[in-house]
Amino acid sequence: MLPTDGQNLCRFRADESGATAIVVAVSMTVLIGFVALGVSVAHLFFEQRTLQTRADLAAITAVADIASAPTRAESALEHNSMAAGDLDSVSYGRFTANPDMAIEDRMATRDASDADVNAVTVSIAHDVPLSFGAIFSDSDSLRLTAQASAASVDAASFTLGSRLLRLDAGILNDLLNAAFGTNITLDALDYDALANADIALLPFLQALGTDIGFSAGNYVEILDLDADLPDLLEALGVVSPTATQLLITPIASTADNILVPLDRIISVSDPNLGVDLLDFLDETHVSALDVLFATADVINASRTVALDADLDVEGLISLETELRVSERPAHSGWVMVGEPGSTLHTAQTRLRAEADLNTDLLGNLGVGVEVLNLHLPIYAEIAGATASLASNNCRTQAAFDPAVTFDTGLQAVDETAGTHVADLFIGDFAPPDFDSSIPLSASTLDYADFLDLSLVIAVPLLPDIQIGLLTLQIKSHATVGVSDTGEITFTAADTAGSPTTETFGSENLLSSGVADLLDAGNLDLRVSPDDAGLVTVLVAPVVNTVIDLLPGRILSGLLTPVDGILDGLLDALGVGVGEADLTLVQQHCGLVRLVR
Repeated sequence: MLPTDGQNLCRFRADESGATAIVVAVSMTVLIGFVALGVSVAHLFFEQRTLQTRADLAAITAVADIASAPTRAESALEHNSMAAGDLDSVSYGRFTANPDMAIEDRMATRDASDADVNAVTVSIAHDVPLSFGAIFSDSDSLRLTAQASAASVDAASFTLGSRLLRLDAGILNDLLNAAFGTNITLDALDYDALANADIALLPFLQALGTDIGFSAGNYVEILDLDADLPDLLEALGVVSPTATQLLITPIASTADNILVPLDRIISVSDPNLGVDLLDFLDETHVSALDVLFATADVINASRTVALDADLDVEGLISLETELRVSERPAHSGWVMVGEPGSTLHTAQTRLRAEADLNTDLLGNLGVGVEVLNLHLPIYAEIAGATASLASNNCRTQAAFDPAVTFDTGLQAVDETAGTHVADLFIGDFAPPDFDSSIPLSASTLDYADFLDLSLVIAVPLLPDIQIGLLTLQIKSHATVGVSDTGEITFTAADTAGSPTTETFGSENLLSSGVADLLDAGNLDLRVSPDDAGLVTVLVAPVVNTVIDLLPGRILSGLLTPVDGILDGLLDALGVGVGEADLTLVQQHCGLVRLVR
């Protein structure tokens, strides 16, 4: 019997053969969709990672030369299979790697022209094909973006005006003893050892921090403190070689308990540089002698210090010398560690030299004229200098490429009275004038006793006129040089051999200034008012002849010894007339690193 239509329908409904194929077909459609979505997502994730890597490379490339950051970023993209048009934006900032600051506060927005820019942020965008993912979108591509920030902190450490060429033990002992309240008697060999003792600033500050109980994590903050002198000297000894430590320890144990502001010795352009600055301080090496005299300069600032100079100058019998060094302008330190714009100043220096000279230097002044004593009081007022780090290029290509450039200048002694960089005087200033902060002036210069004479004047038919003591007085003033500005450039080869010193200013100004000081046009001679009554009608012609003869004799006989006295004293003190010594201690090239 054949099945009826109803039976066929029931059997069809009950027959499940082929159902699996339908389920598989539907499932495959979904599965393929998920696979397509997965492939698209993985592709997009890969493209985003690739885009971020290229943004990182563009930022690193751009920050290496901030002045041409956009061009460098575009070039980096083109070298990594992208178009220059994919560069969306380049922005600039100041990044501070200071762990004491909140992360969000470490990057500050800057304009490209700002001097303290050290970071670049690069934003890029790129259209990526969606491939399978296009079935889920109205577009066949998706615009991906990436952003990266890179920073590089480059700096330089430098000093200004510390020469100490002669290492005159007497003068150096006087300066240290006056500052420290000690009674040390180091000799030239001791000072040579101190000059050769290498000191890194960071270990020195760490040793000082241990002595004074400094507990902050950032040793840059210690520069805001005043340290007790014995602690400072003890820390210097700790980080010195053993032989040098044996010289410093007795000084530390007998030094006065004086507070020393540390930022007057070590200056930093930005204490918030954090870990970068700590690295730079660790790379900055000076000598133990440098630290000693930088400390002494801070303490002795605006004091009058008597010096015991032992100069080998022909015709010099004895010498009494006083020194007064002013405060450095703008609270300048002695060594600077910082970025472009960092500036150091040297102080204005005042020197008094009372010299007793051999009377033979003036030769024969006439029949019956005997020189009993030749005394010359000399004053020098010497202006300071300034040096500012103008540029620092850590990515030079050749040895003679400019690497570090400074703007330099010589200040005027007295800006209200002209632009000269030194004043030389012969004469007398009252002690308040010498000890004041007001520049010495020709208007307050007085005559000084210069020459003691005895006279025997033959008078026909009469007894000889005998004058046992007649004093002549003198005064003179000469200005030296003019203030100016200039530029000093250290090449890549110079930085490789650092520390490197360059002298700027005009050389030989001292000799020309002394010649002007002793020139007849500037000399003013007279008989002491106390002895004016001795110059009678018969005596006057002899005295006038001597006074007329003296200018030529002074110039010819005293030029060399006066020049030798001033040159010797200033060399020993590291002071130049119309010049200054700029030392590039170290060029610090920070690593280029991603910071965001």
